[in-house]
Amino acid sequence: VYKRQDEILGQHRPDVLGSARPIPAKLARQLIRKARGAGAVRPEPLPPLVLHADQAGRLSATGQHTYLQDFDVEVGGMGDSTVNPLVGRLQDGTRIDVTPRRDDERLLVEVEAVWAEVVRPVPLFDTTLASPHAEVTIELPELRMFHVRKQTELPAEGGYVLAGGGRAWDGEALRLVVLEVRRAKR
Repeated sequence: VYKRQDEILGQHRPDVLGSARPIPAKLARQLIRKARGAGAVRPEPLPPLVLHADQAGRLSATGQHTYLQDFDVEVGGMGDSTVNPLVGRLQDGTRIDVTPRRDDERLLVEVEAVWAEVVRPVPLFDTTLASPHAEVTIELPELRMFHVRKQTELPAEGGYVLAGGGRAWDGEALRLVVLEVRRAKR
């Protein structure tokens, strides 16, 4: 898989620790076209975001995993007890924060991207409550995350930015985002 990724991305492949860098329009169109195809690539098309200089904006495609985390047990003086389930929530998906800055010669774009994925199947853990000695099963979810925060420079008219990490947590799929950045027409 890495060989195929390297063929497509070439010298524009993100660094292992994450990067954001300008890419040619031809590569951006190729990556977007591949994302719309079938296979292991999971496109997450997002709506356009219009920002003024120094204004931050966020795009996200996220979900939520709700799970039985634990139980709160209260034991009364007469040996009676109250058992309340404790519910946990994890958010997974993709979040991209963008902040543009500009001068007459260039556009500076700060990109912060976070990818999070709940590992499935979620492991289960059987335990016994202290009182009333009931057997219960709780979930022990694991969240894999990758985060990159970088600033990149584009020509004053704009261009494309590729942000992501060159290391895949599953050994196969890179987490990438392609942004088209352009100056607003007056």
